[in-house]
Parts: sequence; structure tokens; C-alpha cells
Amino acid sequence: MSFDIYGGIKALSALKDHSAITDQTEAVCEAFIRHHDVGVDGTIIYLGQLIQLATLYDNVGRHPNVKDFDKIFHDKTRREIDEAHPRLVWCSFFAGTIRKKEEIKPWCHSTHIGGFDREIESNTLMKEWE
Repeated sequence: MSFDIYGGIKALSALKDHSAITDQTEAVCEAFIRHHDVGVDGTIIYLGQLIQLATLYDNVGRHPNVKDFDKIFHDKTRREIDEAHPRLVWCSFFAGTIRKKEEIKPWCHSTHIGGFDREIESNTLMKEWE
């Protein structure tokens, strides 16, 4: 099962076990499941959109539909975060993980973004800290 689907189900279960409000529980679950969906059709709760933007910012460094996406955070802020929390060649590792996952599970959710592994490897926004 894909990480995003599994993570959503686990979050749903954990939050229900702690008597969380149903709407919030389902919103968190859906945020996990949709965290790398970048289409422009449909709507999404704020939490889900925030997670989508953060996922793309960190892993790809650009968004196909957001002008000046690389300027969402000031350069100094990005530098301070990446120096405090080293990436440890994250993009190379993650791209390799995506390739392996798609090889083992050709039906996985990551396949809906064609060339996602190459998008990750070409992340120029985070290259300085890789």
C-alpha cells in the first residue's frame, strides 16, 4: 500500500481512538492521502493545501501553478532551516525510493505524477543544501 494511503488510514484510526472530532479526523486523513496531488480541479481543506505546498516546496522546489513559488519563504529563512536540519542528500534518496516503490508497486499513487523522481532530482531550490 502506498505511504500516503497507509498514513491516512493510520491517522484516521489513531485520531478516532483518541475521540477526535470526525470532521477533523477525516480532514487529516485526506491531507495525508492527497499530500502530493497537484491538480487544479476540485477543492481541498486548508490543512491539506498547506501540506501539499510544503511537500512540493521541500521535494521539488517548484509548483506548476504557483507563480514565484520559490519566494514563498525568504532565502534567509530557507537557509537557516536547512542549516539547522541538514537534508543529507534527501532529494537523491527520495527519488531513489520513489523509483523503487514504482518498480515494486506499479499501481502506487506516486505514478500519477509522471517523472516525479526526476522532478525531485532536479530540485534547484534545495540544491545548495543537498
